[in-house]
Amino acid sequence: MKGDEGFTLIELLIVIIILGILAAIVVFAVGNTRNEAVANTCKTDIKSVQLSAEAVKTHEGAYPTTANMADLAAPAKGGLLKTAPPVVTSSYSIAYASDGTTYTITPTAVGSANLGTCVAVTG
Repeated sequence: MKGDEGFTLIELLIVIIILGILAAIVVFAVGNTRNEAVANTCKTDIKSVQLSAEAVKTHEGAYPTTANMADLAAPAKGGLLKTAPPVVTSSYSIAYASDGTTYTITPTAVGSANLGTCVAVTG
């Protein structure tokens, strides 16, 4: 008589448990990567608004005021952006405020988004 072939129930359960543990590790790793990506995108958007404000100041002699923030997207005024703030995404929004001599660029999380190291900038 030939010996039994195949896996026992215990061996199959151990393999299933190991696969479950590995799946849990992957899920947590991917979730953290998304949060980092949102924070980095937010920082890049803030830097873009900041660079555009500095370019307008270089061209016009003053930062665009809150009322004239469309200048941030006006090439004739030195603006570098495609569209003027506020920048709104599904994870955050970015607001621009200025009196002409200083400016503040402020990120705000939307919903449960984690902006991490994305913080307000003043210039």
